[in-house]
Parts: sequence; structure tokens; C-alpha cells
Amino acid sequence: MELPTVPVDTDDSGGPVPDGTVHNNAWLQDVISKIMAGVNKRLPASTVTGTQNNYAPTGFSTTAGDCTLPWNGAADATFTGFTPGINGQCVLWKNETSSKVAYFNDNDSGSLSGWKFSNIAKSGKTPIAPGGAGLFQYDTTSGTGVWRLCFHEQGAWITPTYAGTDWTASAGTWTVDSGDVIANRYKLSGRTLHFEIAVATTSVSSTPSDLKKLLFGFTSAGVANGNVFLADAGGTQVAGTMSTLTSGTTLQFEKLSGSWSTATNTTAVSAQGFLDVT
Repeated sequence: MELPTVPVDTDDSGGPVPDGTVHNNAWLQDVISKIMAGVNKRLPASTVTGTQNNYAPTGFSTTAGDCTLPWNGAADATFTGFTPGINGQCVLWKNETSSKVAYFNDNDSGSLSGWKFSNIAKSGKTPIAPGGAGLFQYDTTSGTGVWRLCFHEQGAWITPTYAGTDWTASAGTWTVDSGDVIANRYKLSGRTLHFEIAVATTSVSSTPSDLKKLLFGFTSAGVANGNVFLADAGGTQVAGTMSTLTSGTTLQFEKLSGSWSTATNTTAVSAQGFLDVT
């Protein structure tokens, strides 16, 4: 932003300048340049991947002011800590990849005291997916400094890597193969976890009262209930219920009456909703 040296017809008091004096605005240009350098400073893009403890990005320091840190890694990354700042200093992390996710762990022992993150949701990893951003502010008011997450927009929904152990039952087993998964994704907004789950042609042993799905690594803040659609052992699609308990780590799917039937590649469940997590 350049401010030219121009004639003006008023002085600081708002009155006219009779002789058309030319005011040199170089001082104002200097002030604006300093402000913009702090607010809009963009650090070199980070391309790190994997687990990053005590991460020290290029160009960041306590004299860097408020700045933006773009991340463009070739694979997912998990950050447990970041170079300490000064009280009030802000860093905006932005995910500029097309398909990778940066995760931020709350109060992780992998990083030193003073380097750690304090997230809004603390029971699971806070993700910044493609198109997402997170604003962290360094806070020393409680003594030891911490990077406190003030704003979080996840960006794209996340579909975790398939894991058969995510799917269990209150009795026997619930076998969900990778090809059975139609949808299994989530989006975190603050402490609200939105999710979509749909599976078909799954198998059930024994006759469990409920089928269970891990809550994407998070813990429920309270009791939550909702509706699902299900087809038990190849039967007609009907309504059912889903729930989670306080401090629960799974979603539980139940029929409106009775237990689930034993089935081989014929049971389906479809659910979507949201709940508060810790």
C-alpha cells in the first residue's frame, strides 16, 4: 500500500490550509507498513509430515508478530507443540493441501512445557483439513505459556482410514469389512462433532442388544440420543435409535425392540447427527 505525497486543503484541525501546502505522508506510510507486516506476515509454507514435537517453523520468532503459517505437507502431520511466542501473539495455521490433514494434540507430553497446545476439544486430536484454519494465541496469564486455540474451522470432512476394530458389539462381534463402508466421516466445530455413518452387508454374531462404533477418537460430553435407519439380517429398512453415554467413546445402535439377529453380510445401519465432546 503506497501513500503518495499530495496537496491537501485541510490541516489536522479540519480548517483550510490557505497556501496549498504539500504534506509529506511518508511517516504514515511507515506506520501502515509496520502494521501490515505484523498482521499479514506470511511465513514460508511448512511441508513437514508425521509427528512433530517441539516444532520450530522457519521464520517464526517472538519478534515476528501476528502471522500466518501455511501448511502443505505431502502426507498427514500431527503437531504436539510449537515454538513459544509472547503473550497475545497470534498464529493462523492454514491447510493449503488438497487432501492431507494436520492434527493438533492437546497438552501432549511429546512437546516441552511452554510449547504445547490448549485446544477447544481436548479428548481427541483437533484436525485442520484442506481449506481449514486454526487461530492460536500464545497465553502466559496462568504462568506457563500455552498456544490456546481461539478459532477453528476444520475445512473438509474427514474420512478416517478403515479399521475393523472400530466396529464392535455388546455381545459377540460386528464384522464390518472395508467394502461394507458407504460413509464414515466427521467434522469438528469447536466441541461439536458432526458425523455420518452408513454401512451395508455387515455380519453379526450372537444376538447383541447394540452394535457399536468408535466416536472418531473423541469422548462424549454427555448423554446423546438420535435416530437411525437399519436393516436387521436382510429385513426391511426400519427406524432404530443411536445413543452415547457421558464420557462415552462409542456410538451405540439399537433396534426399537429386541436384539440384533445373527447375520452374514445382510445387516445395514445408516446414521447422521452431532453431539458435544470434551
